[in-house]
Amino acid sequence: MEYVLNYIVAEYLVLIPVLYIVGVFLKTSKFFNDKYIPLTLLGLAIILIIFFQNNFTFQGIAQALIQGILITGATVLSNQVFKQLQKDKPFLSLAAVANDDQKGEMGTITNNSETIKTVNYAPIIGMVNNNQEGGKVMPVKVYLDAGHGGNDPGAVYHGYQEKDLNLEAILYIGKRLTELGFTVGYSRTTDINPGEVFARGVKTQGYNYLLSIHCNAGGGSGAEVIVNCKEIGAVVESNYRTELSRLNNFRKIYSRKYSNGAIIERNIVSGKFTNVVNDLDWYGILRGCWSVGVSGDLLELFFMDNINDLNIYLLNKQRYWEAIIKSICLTFGIDYQESSDDSSNIKAELKGEIEQLKGIISDKEAEINILQAEIDSFQPITLYQKKERT
Repeated sequence: MEYVLNYIVAEYLVLIPVLYIVGVFLKTSKFFNDKYIPLTLLGLAIILIIFFQNNFTFQGIAQALIQGILITGATVLSNQVFKQLQKDKPFLSLAAVANDDQKGEMGTITNNSETIKTVNYAPIIGMVNNNQEGGKVMPVKVYLDAGHGGNDPGAVYHGYQEKDLNLEAILYIGKRLTELGFTVGYSRTTDINPGEVFARGVKTQGYNYLLSIHCNAGGGSGAEVIVNCKEIGAVVESNYRTELSRLNNFRKIYSRKYSNGAIIERNIVSGKFTNVVNDLDWYGILRGCWSVGVSGDLLELFFMDNINDLNIYLLNKQRYWEAIIKSICLTFGIDYQESSDDSSNIKAELKGEIEQLKGIISDKEAEINILQAEIDSFQPITLYQKKERT
């Protein structure tokens, strides 16, 4: 490293941290292939040097090319040295690996990913696992995460903030699961920022299952389930698909690879995934829970930027929540009992009545417009005109 620096013009050394930051940004971008990063940094370095030296002659460009190669090499070498220093650490600090909740959640894991050991956790296969203690069945423990919160509103459309909808859903689901005999933990129960997503995933240690609730955006319709890359058991995900399909479109069940952001749709046969994705999870909270041996899902309820999706959810949200609760109960072999306070049925009926009244009003307005047009065009017939005396 020191040998390389001897050949770099001193005033250009400032470009090394600049290129490093740009490289980190490109590395975490889901739209940029890693193999093109060095060439991109080289091109950027050459352009910056040419403008710094203000020499556009052939000699100036040649010097910029040489210095650009040296600076890019020093930047890449610095990154490799940093990685080597991290090799002995199984994890960085939680703050270093945690990341944004909705936009990619790729994070900044700079240590060798091979040193991050995931637990080969027994998949959920439709019954209560690992809950026997002295012959007594122990309560199933579910950890609920309401995405975003506090200064992070998540998606914002049509006057609604995602953080509020997520929290409303989680509080209802948690209350009902508790009534049905589950032990429930929460990442938040009020409008606060619950912290880094990887750290929230790690907090699920000792639980049987993590569910992180979100609302989608970006063009689309219906619910999606994002599952741990290496998950095998697919019972709860299959139940989500069955129950939520009764309410609206269900898009897909998929995993997203940490290494390149690729989305892999998961196939299910007899309650198990037939394709296991050999990678870490793109989403920090799923990486976190898997690292402590807990299966988890990130559930996108609907698309907030789709007004039809939003209206369907708002009119049937209790049904959405009950569908989720039923899915979890079926997965763990817990008797599901419907809520005695199903206000969603009443809302649906009222919605139907409102639509009928709107139709009647529209028809009457059309009739009024026709009559008004006839009145406006009416001309009285005059049989004679009285002459004035001269």
